[in-house]
Parts: sequence; structure tokens; C-alpha cells
Amino acid sequence: MLAILGALSGFAGLALGLTLVAFAGTVFGIVTLYRLARDHRVVEAAERHEVVDLTTVVKKYVPSELQTQKAAEEIAIVKEVIANRRPRSKRIAIIAGVVMLCAAPATTFLIHHNLRAMAAERLAAKPVLNLDVLKTIQGVWGWRADAMQSCAENPQTISLSADHKKVTIHWAKPVWDGQNQIPDVEFDVVSTHPDELVLASPDSATVANPEHVIVHVKFSSANEYSLSRNDQPFGATGAIVRCPQPPRG
Repeated sequence: MLAILGALSGFAGLALGLTLVAFAGTVFGIVTLYRLARDHRVVEAAERHEVVDLTTVVKKYVPSELQTQKAAEEIAIVKEVIANRRPRSKRIAIIAGVVMLCAAPATTFLIHHNLRAMAAERLAAKPVLNLDVLKTIQGVWGWRADAMQSCAENPQTISLSADHKKVTIHWAKPVWDGQNQIPDVEFDVVSTHPDELVLASPDSATVANPEHVIVHVKFSSANEYSLSRNDQPFGATGAIVRCPQPPRG
């Protein structure tokens, strides 16, 4: 994987460098063509005896040893130099532009795949949890995102039945469920995984909705998890953390 990442990074760097060089070449060619056209217009205006800054143009294109102070001779040299430079500048702009149009998508493609490969590498390097989730879930927990259920305000004590088939959550202070104040709630254990505990609420099924509420307890570490429910697919609790033990007196 590291070799692949290195190759992708190298190719992406080369493609990016080629794109930047081609962009610079395209800009240079276009700017040069613009300046040549501008100076050619000055020369044409001078031929029509209009008042223009012909001296600056002559100094730019006519070598000092050929500057005769005779407008007709110097204009002829300027026009010849401009005519010779135009095709070369046009080729530079066209070739660089084509290279840029080809290299830019390749650069985007390689950078995108490089970022995906790096993300996959980080994911692969992340330690895989292998917890005894029934043992890990037991203890005192508090929510980070909800101060009213935090360790300081209203910690929850989670315990496991002797037969390991039920999990009970007991709040230090009863909580309002929308109808009543409840001190605790019980769940059936549906399944266990190395990093997840799946629970079902036995009292959630109704005639209108015969399916039980399924709660997924997803551990990010032995001391942190988050909850999600099948009846609230886009809702999540955020981090729920193990509360620190009070100091022994």
C-alpha cells in the first residue's frame, strides 16, 4: 500500500507540475501574441502618420545597430520581426494549451485517487476494536452533547442481567420520555459484535407499528460509544463517555 501511495503521489506531482508548466506556457504565448498584435497596430498607425509612440516599439524590435532614425526603414524591420515571432508564439500557446487540457484532468484524477488511497491507508492503520461489548457496556456513562444527561448532571448506570439477555439503563435522576418521568429503561440483547451491541426495546412495539425499536450501540473505544435507532435513521447521540470514578475518601 505504501508503494502504491508513493507511486500515486509521484504521478500526481508530475501531472500537477506539467499542468502548471503548460498553464504558464499558454499564458506566455497568449500574452506574447497580444503584445505583438498591439505593437503591430502601433506600426500601422505610424504608417498612416498618426501620432503614436513609435520609438518604444522600434527599440523593442530593432537592434541598436540597425536603428537609422528613418521611420520607413525601421517600420519595415519591426513588421518583419513581428511576422517572424507570431507563428512561434502561436505554436507555444496552442501546444501548451493542449498539454494543459490533457494534464489537468489527469492531475485531478490522480489527486482524487491519491486522497482515496490515503484515506484507505489511514482506515487500515486504525486499530480494529475487539471488545467484549456486554462486559464493556456496564458502568456509568454520560453524554457529551447533552448537558442534562452528562456525567456531572445526570449519569446513566448500565447493567447486564445475570443471563446476559437484558441491558438496563438507570438514570441518577428520572428523565421525561414525553409522557412520564422514568428512572430506568430495559432492552433485550439482539446481537453482539466486536465493536457494536444491538439492542431492542421490548415495550416499543404497538398494534400500529409492530416492529420493535432497534438501538445500535457503536463503540469507538472501550470508554466511548454512540447510539442510533432504526426509527430515527438520521439521528445520533454523539459521543457517550464513561464517567470517571469518584475519588476514594
